[in-house]
Amino acid sequence: MNSRLIKICNRVILRGLIVLVFFLPLVINFRLADTFDLTKVTFFRIVVIALGLFWLVKILKSSEMRLTHSPLNLPAVCFVLVGLLATIFSINPRLSFWGLYKYYSWGFSSLIGYVLIYFVIANNFPKEGVKKLFFFAVLAGGIIAFYGICQYEGVEIFSRMPKDPGGRIWSTLGNPNYLGAFLIMVFPLGLGRLLLTKSRLSRLVLIGGLGSFFICLLLTLSRAAWLGFAGSLVLFVAMLRKSLSKRLLRLSGLLLIFLLLIVSLLFSYMEKGKSLDDLKVFVRISSIVNLADPGILARVSSWESSLQMVQKHPLLGTGLDTYYLVFPSYRKLSYLYSSGKDITAGYAHNEFFQAVTTAGLLGLVAYLWFWFAFFYVGWKKCRSFTQWEEKIIIASILASGLALLIQNQFSFSVLTTSTYFWLFAGILVGGTGEPKVKTFKINPSSWLRSVLLMVGVAGSLFLMIKAIVPYRADVIYEDGLCYLKARNQEMAIKRIEKAVSLNPYVERYNIELGGIYREIALRGKSKEERSYWLERAEESFQRNRKIYPQQPYSYLNLGTCYMWQAQILGWETVDKAIESFQKALLIDPYFIDAWHNLGRVYGWQGKFNSAIICYKRALMITPGDPALHYGLGFVYADSGNVKEAVAEWEETLKLNPEHEEAKRKLKLAKEILSEEKNRSSK
Repeated sequence: MNSRLIKICNRVILRGLIVLVFFLPLVINFRLADTFDLTKVTFFRIVVIALGLFWLVKILKSSEMRLTHSPLNLPAVCFVLVGLLATIFSINPRLSFWGLYKYYSWGFSSLIGYVLIYFVIANNFPKEGVKKLFFFAVLAGGIIAFYGICQYEGVEIFSRMPKDPGGRIWSTLGNPNYLGAFLIMVFPLGLGRLLLTKSRLSRLVLIGGLGSFFICLLLTLSRAAWLGFAGSLVLFVAMLRKSLSKRLLRLSGLLLIFLLLIVSLLFSYMEKGKSLDDLKVFVRISSIVNLADPGILARVSSWESSLQMVQKHPLLGTGLDTYYLVFPSYRKLSYLYSSGKDITAGYAHNEFFQAVTTAGLLGLVAYLWFWFAFFYVGWKKCRSFTQWEEKIIIASILASGLALLIQNQFSFSVLTTSTYFWLFAGILVGGTGEPKVKTFKINPSSWLRSVLLMVGVAGSLFLMIKAIVPYRADVIYEDGLCYLKARNQEMAIKRIEKAVSLNPYVERYNIELGGIYREIALRGKSKEERSYWLERAEESFQRNRKIYPQQPYSYLNLGTCYMWQAQILGWETVDKAIESFQKALLIDPYFIDAWHNLGRVYGWQGKFNSAIICYKRALMITPGDPALHYGLGFVYADSGNVKEAVAEWEETLKLNPEHEEAKRKLKLAKEILSEEKNRSSK
């Protein structure tokens, strides 16, 4: 009975990993506000918990624990331990545990999932399963690439998917850079399958699939992915150069010619009538060495800010996945100019900087240690093995890893690519060669074994339910947004309030709810009704501030709520608004919206000099902002300086000729000046 159950556990683990590899990059749900990432991370968590449970059952039933010896084991364990410490001592432990909304990949819950996948594969994965895993990864990549090309042509499968025909594509990954990273990881697996395949028909299918990968990769316009792709090909060839036969070299040459032919035909069709200089791909390629490119400038600026973060929090960093919270305090003007005043960095766009800022120097050491061990083990195995099949598998895995490593020096891992990397690391240890296995005997009594099984099952079910709660909250929140679009505010409020009660830690939920309360207050028929809804709005923004006290937008939104209360109800909340905006500016001195609102509030109070200082301070940061010139014109007009108001509104119209309010105010101001001139001449 036990042996049969152990076999069932082995089959379930293998099939569970195949399901994870195939479906993780594909799953999306348009019933969620976070269509792409939350769907994937919920699926990931449930599958990983199930895999861990079946591994536990296998250990208990076999009365032994098999542990594959590898230089990768210790750095993996150290990385988890450092991540745990960084989470415990984080500036926001809950965020560090669950991960940032719409990203999740650097949260502790994801990190422990990656390492669990690594150990499950390293200790339970049969060699014969490697080809299957590669096949399903390549199959998923083929579906994703085909869908991406359809998106480029404007052929959309899902009605609710955002459309941008002829623009950058994202397929089911939600972002062009994420798609590019996924494709460059899967491409070496496809090459490996091609070299191992003997059937001509299968080779033609694989060549066609690789061609679609390459085309889709180009259409992402992801420069980091292109660099990773080039590096992975160089490593793949370098590792197999002594083993490649003339026949396989010819096959590789034919593949290259085929890819170039397909790409040439495709671009001649899609970009018909355009010169070489106008083709987006070639423009993007040329920008790689353009140091004045805004994307490159933004990355360099964020790296400079990251170095300052490390100096402040050297040992354990600020906590896993807290870069988004900390970055505004260190943001530089160069970042604002290259990215825009409303953009803040959620990630460092460099995996090493990401590790050191959020997990400290200890995290960076553990991270680098694991990468070094990954390539060391792979290279050593490839040199020692004589079997052609083993060499190709290892070369494919290492090329895939290098592609991600290069890409991550200019971008960052997401859940799908991170999962693939740790999964491949597990295959490298347990799915190639003859791994060294240590067996630890475990002989609990039947009573204790039953208790442990019950605890394992109950704990797994509890964790799965906890993993589903954020998913359910987002479904309910999206329902609320749909009711809001249908102008059914009553149902919208009920649904969004329900989402907040389930998961109050999502900034977007609280802000949306506060905005709805304000809209209802504006239409309120009595002062009591307006007071009630604006108090509710304040509660929503206060809740968000308590959850994210490090985030300047929390104080901006709260201060704006106090402005509403002063405007709509006449409450004496102006000083509270000023205090909130000043706190936002203490965190981020280049926060334009905070300077703008602070100037407006000072203007209401009649503190015109203070208001003018705020607007001029903001204009020193972004001199070409029409909204700031328009607001400053208001302050000058209220202070009686109509000439200066005219100058500011004229500047507003230079920057934005369609600004109707500025046109109206300018006309009135000029009439006033004309009347004053006529009176003085008389």
